Amino acid sequence: MTPMFYFLVALTTVLAVAAQDQVKFVLDSNRFPVEYNQSYYAVPRLGGSLNLSSRGDKQCPLYVQRQISLLGKGIPIKFSTTIDAYHVPQHESLYIEMDTVPTNSSCSQESYWWADRFVAVGPKQQDLSKNSFQIVEQFLPGVWDHYYHIYYCPTSDSCKNVGVTLDEFGTPRLTVGTFEIFSVKFVRND
Repeated sequence: MTPMFYFLVALTTVLAVAAQDQVKFVLDSNRFPVEYNQSYYAVPRLGGSLNLSSRGDKQCPLYVQRQISLLGKGIPIKFSTTIDAYHVPQHESLYIEMDTVPTNSSCSQESYWWADRFVAVGPKQQDLSKNSFQIVEQFLPGVWDHYYHIYYCPTSDSCKNVGVTLDEFGTPRLTVGTFEIFSVKFVRND
């Protein structure tokens, strides 16, 4: 073996370790990396929970709403991806799915988030860009918990903030493209 071979092996190892250190994972409220296909509650920083409801007199689709009530944890969510991975990284495309849907609903029992003006749920869309979201940490000075923004990203270089606005019926809904900062932390559903 030549010295050049050993140099290349060492360089490859250093570069692989350095690249691995740059991946920032989404952390749950216990500071453990969030796992794909595991159930978590998305707890808004300003309180409340995430739930599903219809808009107006249309039963379907169901839309994600921020429920202001301090009672209950809401409906948990799960993350999935098309790549083989165990932990959820920040700044990477992923799918978000409500872990359960109301059993009394006549809507689809699939509950993947998809983007319209408001975030709705249903089957994975044919146009998968409608289902693509990213999670990015929000730095809050003096705050111990890790809070995150959710972005809708139809392409890897085109993301829009997901915030909360009132719909025409006065219900606070997750909304694509708002300027409002909406932050959540993830609490594992054990």
